[in-house]
Amino acid sequence: MKKSFLLFATVLMCVGCNKKVDKEAYVVDCDQVQDVLFEDVTTNVRVVPLMSSEPLGASYSVMGSDDEVFIRDNTHEYVYYLKDNKLQGTLHSVGRGPGEYITLKHISYNKNNKVLYLQHYEDSKTILQYSVPDMKYIGKLTVPASSVARVYPYDDNTLIMAMESEPNKPGVFLYDIKSQQITRKVCDIGTFSFSYSERILETFSKDHPYMSQFGTTHQICRIGADSIDVMFKFNFGKYTPDAMVYGHIEDLADAERVLGYFFDSQNSEMVKNFIYPYYTDNENLSFWYTNLMGDKFWYFKMENGKAEMYKGFRIPGLNLEVKPSFSTGHGYAMIIEGVKESLIDPDTPLSPLAQKIIDVMSSQNDNNPVLLYFDIK
Repeated sequence: MKKSFLLFATVLMCVGCNKKVDKEAYVVDCDQVQDVLFEDVTTNVRVVPLMSSEPLGASYSVMGSDDEVFIRDNTHEYVYYLKDNKLQGTLHSVGRGPGEYITLKHISYNKNNKVLYLQHYEDSKTILQYSVPDMKYIGKLTVPASSVARVYPYDDNTLIMAMESEPNKPGVFLYDIKSQQITRKVCDIGTFSFSYSERILETFSKDHPYMSQFGTTHQICRIGADSIDVMFKFNFGKYTPDAMVYGHIEDLADAERVLGYFFDSQNSEMVKNFIYPYYTDNENLSFWYTNLMGDKFWYFKMENGKAEMYKGFRIPGLNLEVKPSFSTGHGYAMIIEGVKESLIDPDTPLSPLAQKIIDVMSSQNDNNPVLLYFDIK
């Protein structure tokens, strides 16, 4: 407690200090954001019912693609696998035996070899493997590390992971599945990036080999065969927190406590990080970004060097602002849960899309969720 208080006091002392500004970084002018209607800026919109003969638990997180979806429920015990919008498998292996866990931490999926990788809070250095769609336990992987935050497929034989090789020395590493050994250190990462490690590799794939770094200057980096290159650097101008917040906190537990308190007491519009980056080149890229509380979303895109920013994404007739639950590799999807009555705005006529969403929700058994797929124009 004393250490946390001292660290918090140090952070407060830094408020008002000059920010360390990277003069080469692109500045996102958040004040230029446009309030838009969802249907005005999207294309390829689909409303998809998730069909199951049993109730699906309320979601904690969702990941997937156009045809495969994984839902982690908010009890951190279940994983539901849906193929072509139908429930095909359920993982619920709570216990202390082989292939069992007490509390889910993170999942990732190799679509090629149909393997689900599961991390659990009881042992961050052990990765459990399950076959898809039957969700049968097929073995575990052990990582020689101090702690492992997040794991993603790199290729069929390799995982890429955010981990600490030693305490308080976080980085991104490649891990060979067969030998269960680290084969390459890709780069060091900052403590803030490590504390939000679920975000730094979320759109990484062999076809899109990019990762995110968070800080006073954010970065989109390309991971090559034997190097890592910073492709795009940017910040949010006056909405960028002081360098102290990102750069001088070393203890992760204190970082979570102190940053949470600090951010709650400051400007709720202050930007925390960016998510779901898609990068082609420095004049063609996009990402979403959030406030520090994580309850507001904005969208940034640059096409041929021209930048636009959107917020709102409202659908007339619904009490709903669309925001992505996961990226599909080319677009996004939002999971819509609950009863339809809670979504309807009684003071506004339903648009055709709103009516479609309500109709699909009405057709669902047990109030199971629907997905709203979309691309941004």
